[in-house]
Amino acid sequence: MPAHCHGSAAPFERYTLEYQEVPGFIIDVIDTSLRGALARQGLEEADTPPGDIRVVSVLEIIDRNPPRETPLSLADSTDQFDDPMGRPSRDPFGETVAPNELNRFVTHFMVDIYDQRTGSLIWKGSIDRAHAIQGGETFHDARAVLQISQAFDEMFVGLTTPCE
Repeated sequence: MPAHCHGSAAPFERYTLEYQEVPGFIIDVIDTSLRGALARQGLEEADTPPGDIRVVSVLEIIDRNPPRETPLSLADSTDQFDDPMGRPSRDPFGETVAPNELNRFVTHFMVDIYDQRTGSLIWKGSIDRAHAIQGGETFHDARAVLQISQAFDEMFVGLTTPCE
């Protein structure tokens, strides 16, 4: 039996996509990445709905900016994750945080896949990413597409493998 399988769904080849609460500035990046990952699994988008499966994607942003009175300084940090005010000085992915004000948050991107023929949930996955963004920084589409695509590829391992 494979490590991952798509539950009790019949074999599928065609999908439809649905996005919920995905901000406009990142929708194209996520859409490109998700479509590419599904194509690499051998799936194609349905010309007309419904397809065999419906891929529902939801983005949730979790605020990690606790109130504090003084700016974060790496020099003040007592260990790699907490400064004296209790705020992380490095994110969980090891990226150093600059010593001035940042907007820190986690993106939680959830993917549910339903068999459109039965309505059953047959796959569930998520990607989490911690961010530390300074005012004035720009979004890097090319780098984001690559990172998100790789995360989807890892998430979808075994997606088209039926359970036995």
